[in-house]
Amino acid sequence: MNNPVNFSDPSGLVCSGNAGLGDTPCNPGNFGGGGGSGSFGGYGAFGLMNIPVVTYLGVFYVDAGPGVVPGFPEGYVGEAAIFQVGGNAFDLFGSNIDGVLSPTAAGNVCRTKPALLRPSSDANYRTQFGAKMEFTPPVAEALSEAIRAMNAAGIVPTFNAGYRTAGDQARMVAGGSGPNPADAVGYSPHQAGQAVDINGTKLAPFSNIQTIMELFGFSQLPNGKDPPHFQMTSGDRTNQIDQAAKYRAVCSVGRTP
Repeated sequence: MNNPVNFSDPSGLVCSGNAGLGDTPCNPGNFGGGGGSGSFGGYGAFGLMNIPVVTYLGVFYVDAGPGVVPGFPEGYVGEAAIFQVGGNAFDLFGSNIDGVLSPTAAGNVCRTKPALLRPSSDANYRTQFGAKMEFTPPVAEALSEAIRAMNAAGIVPTFNAGYRTAGDQARMVAGGSGPNPADAVGYSPHQAGQAVDINGTKLAPFSNIQTIMELFGFSQLPNGKDPPHFQMTSGDRTNQIDQAAKYRAVCSVGRTP
């Protein structure tokens, strides 16, 4: 239970009914400091129940429209610290923001400026090994087009891997990738949402898959070092990995870790 101002536990939330035996449970007459020794640190019973539980989730890039952030009538674009309030609503606080965004603001940001997207719903594909089909918007769009082209050629691709968390990548480094190479944690394009692994490298349709993926902007590692792996990389990978992880933490609550 946190103070909404400083996010720390209020002091004095138990009663000291017997100085010799230590604190004892309060009786109803003690609520809010009345009727005896208990005080709840100056909080009344109903005031105490209204203190929100606040969880810090990290810093996230936001693009809030006009009138959303007090003090920024034209809108606010930049980084803001994000807190989950009460387990089911989000509030955003920025170091330069005088006030609090509405509880729906984070949801709006998640919808209007997504860091990761799934392929289009009309792209027919399969997954295995728990592949997380979440990619940066340009990659998701190109992959959707590539899958649709495969579908037109009678191919339904199976993906072994898409986005990877730091934990996923650590498992690959520890041997989960088998004979294929695995980048160190914090360096993989999978963590940036810019790579996929496709099953069936030894099957006849795979040459068609390679051609189609190349047509839509994907490349493979040189010298056949990782045959299932296709990537479309650009930009600052470290920043992309950081933003993807924060987006999943904030905007994908309840999704498979």
